[in-house]
Amino acid sequence: LTTAAVIGRGFSFELLEALGEVDTDVLLDAVDEGERVHLITPVAGGPEAPFTFAHELIRQTLLSGLSLPRRQRLHLRVAEAMERVYARALEEQAADLAHHLYQAGTAADPQKTVHYLALAGERALAAAAFEDALRHYESALSLQPTDDRPGRADLLHKRGLALRSLGRWEEALADWRQALDIYEELSDAEAVGRISSDMVSQLRWGARLEEALEISRRGLTAVGERVSTDRCLLLARAGHILSLGGQYAAANGMITQALEMAERLGDQRLLGEVLRHKAALHWHHMEMPQAVDSGLRAAELLRRAGDLWNLADALWFTQYSLVSLGRFHEVAEIGEELGPLGARVGQLFALWIAARVGAARELMLTADIDRYEEFARGDLELYGGAGIAWISTSYTYLGLAHFWRGRWQEALEHFQEAAKLEPPGFWTGGDWGHLFLCNAYAGDKDAALAMLEQRRDNLPRPGQPNTLGAWTMLLAVVEGLALLGEREEVAKLYPLVLEAIDTGAIACLLGDGLLQTVAGIAAAAGGQWDKAERHYQTALRQAHELPVVIQQPEVRRWYARMLIDRDAPGDRDKARELLTEAITMYRRIRMPKHIEMAKALLREL
Repeated sequence: LTTAAVIGRGFSFELLEALGEVDTDVLLDAVDEGERVHLITPVAGGPEAPFTFAHELIRQTLLSGLSLPRRQRLHLRVAEAMERVYARALEEQAADLAHHLYQAGTAADPQKTVHYLALAGERALAAAAFEDALRHYESALSLQPTDDRPGRADLLHKRGLALRSLGRWEEALADWRQALDIYEELSDAEAVGRISSDMVSQLRWGARLEEALEISRRGLTAVGERVSTDRCLLLARAGHILSLGGQYAAANGMITQALEMAERLGDQRLLGEVLRHKAALHWHHMEMPQAVDSGLRAAELLRRAGDLWNLADALWFTQYSLVSLGRFHEVAEIGEELGPLGARVGQLFALWIAARVGAARELMLTADIDRYEEFARGDLELYGGAGIAWISTSYTYLGLAHFWRGRWQEALEHFQEAAKLEPPGFWTGGDWGHLFLCNAYAGDKDAALAMLEQRRDNLPRPGQPNTLGAWTMLLAVVEGLALLGEREEVAKLYPLVLEAIDTGAIACLLGDGLLQTVAGIAAAAGGQWDKAERHYQTALRQAHELPVVIQQPEVRRWYARMLIDRDAPGDRDKARELLTEAITMYRRIRMPKHIEMAKALLREL
């Protein structure tokens, strides 16, 4: 039974017999006796491990009687016996083989030990057992011969994959940098392209755009101009980085090249990944219907190919786009797939984004600000612990919760922190816009106008694709300037708001506004009363039909403001009705400052 103890807690008679230490009848007698005195017990469920030690302490006691050299040699003999017994299924036994060879120490061939450790790591990765995978790769690296540079680079790459799925992103990048340097020294173009692609994808999560572009250039230089999977992936991922940076034309050019190459190669999984990057390009520039189309096509191809990691990415881009389109049922359907999938493959960023999408959807549907604030605090803690750039929006989420609850000083402080941390690129202006709007609501006209003077160039340019941050900034600027009485400036922005509506988006990304409401504000500022009224009526219908509950009183308040300003027959009665309804809704949602604003408008009637 001492040899059985070396095998493990569970062991098979077949493997004990293969070790050939004693005659079969003697071995049977030993097993019978062990079973009689309750040292071991039979296990139902197949021939591979029909016995197990009754308690781990029994096994440890047997092992304690072995010297280290004897134990090491027994581990080696167990591994050799396993190779004979399981010759047709060695991959399935990789983890146990790796364990015994590693425990055999110098008695085992280090090359064979590394082989099985690496194989066990790959199987653990595929099974989402990331801690196990990491342990196997670290053990393999400790035995890897120093002169085997390609082998070391391969193990570093794989250990980086395990670290990435455990959220240890800087360590993953450090491994990949080492591997990239080795591959470049070896002139292994294919490996350089492969690891460069992984690094570029990881760096985008931290908005480290310049570093990502530099790595993508190294990869593209290595793979050359030849049509290949690696070149296609690098083009698509470099395009994604350019899109993150707000460079629409350059990004679109690279992604278009990648699409043509994927179709030429006839690789459906590859085409799915490129479409995922195309979805990102559209999402970064508030082209939400196109983002959904590309994302759904990508998801279908990646799901069919079994590429679950990239499928998770495609799903969250699609899900976020659907929120802006008000397609909340589809948002929920994707969430049901994305949650378990992201957890299974260790796609942490997809899980975190899915949580943000879910919070925005729930806020729109329920106006439960307390629940939203709870989410915002957790989001801030999560992103702060990860140390990634998108923490700026965590502060904006918490600022919004304070703002709606009437805690405007706290809101202002969080919006200030968000604007300070706002990363450059496609979201530039998004967090800033909420700070601008909060200053406007607080009546700090000088601060708000000074902010706008410094950042006016970030507003959308007419007749061309613009970033999500620029569009978000526009919507905040229109509402804020209207509050400050800058009607002429607001009226000038009306054509841009119409362009924003033409993108297909209905709701603001964070759930804090409807585009039709903002269009009504801009049209009213220019005295285009009929157009303003149509916008408000559309916004009211959307707020109730989608629904976007938190916007139902907001539309009424702004619609009433327009009616008071127009002052046509019946307008004051209609405004009074809208404001009375808004106050009731604000009370139910518990938005005290907004109740005060609605009551102030009532006093004008």
